[in-house]
Amino acid sequence: MTKAILITIFALCSTLAHASFLPYLNDLRTAVVDRQVAISNAPPISVAGKKELNALKVALRTIDKPSPSLKTDLSALASVTAGLNKGASNEVFAFQLRTAVSNYVGVLIATNDTLTAALTNANNNPKLKDKAVALRDAALVALASLNPETNLNGAAKGLGAVLTKYLAATKAVIAAVNAESVPLPAPRGGKLVVEVNGQLLTFGAQFPLRNASATGLVGTGIANGSSSGLIINIPSNGGPGIYTWGLIASDTINGHVIGIAGGGTEAHVTAANASVLVGTFEGVAIVTIDGVQTFNVPIKCRFSGKKFSFGL
Repeated sequence: MTKAILITIFALCSTLAHASFLPYLNDLRTAVVDRQVAISNAPPISVAGKKELNALKVALRTIDKPSPSLKTDLSALASVTAGLNKGASNEVFAFQLRTAVSNYVGVLIATNDTLTAALTNANNNPKLKDKAVALRDAALVALASLNPETNLNGAAKGLGAVLTKYLAATKAVIAAVNAESVPLPAPRGGKLVVEVNGQLLTFGAQFPLRNASATGLVGTGIANGSSSGLIINIPSNGGPGIYTWGLIASDTINGHVIGIAGGGTEAHVTAANASVLVGTFEGVAIVTIDGVQTFNVPIKCRFSGKKFSFGL
């Protein structure tokens, strides 16, 4: 969704010109005028009747005042609802008032749906997207809390506060949709330490950042034929949890080539950020010596940032 379209959405949400001239308040206006005529045509008019006529006059003036924005519409609806409740009986106009509230709720629901659609592919900056989603969700929760059937005055008054939340959400959605991709920093360099029966095997290594499907500690060592790698299959936005894993390492020790390979379904990640994973796993590895002798042995592994170690 383009920036221009989102700006149009924002304009609709914040300045829906002349919304009060749409059917949202027309039925209420008709009911107010009808009530004025009914009271005026039944003299003598009591003190209570005169009070009600005054309240109806104020309500009609508020409804007829040109409205340049949705915010002004909602303010007028709240004012009319409260005024009729004090000077007349808004139960006389309950149906029209509840219908008006429901119509404006529909406008805000449509705004929520539009923002949700706009966020679908807004993936360039996860932080901005998360902020937009949180603000949209907060607005929807506030909207869902309005109940004109049980609290008509509260619902009419609360629409304005909900609109304010949707305006904030709309700004956040625009920022998320138009965000530039966040470039990934270069991989870190370091050492990868493998411990086999108390003997440490040290490899030069690089530690790529997490990508869409996996993260790993991988590299090639200084010694001829030395290599190692650990892959934890965790989504790029995944946090602590249980994931599948794969391990492979080889080195030449005292003239013998030792190879280690294994995999499993339960790597317990206890901490995770953009570039570092911390956790443990247990499993069975295949160990080969000079490519001939093969052993299936249980292993326990600890991995943390720039290194992992395991004992056979």
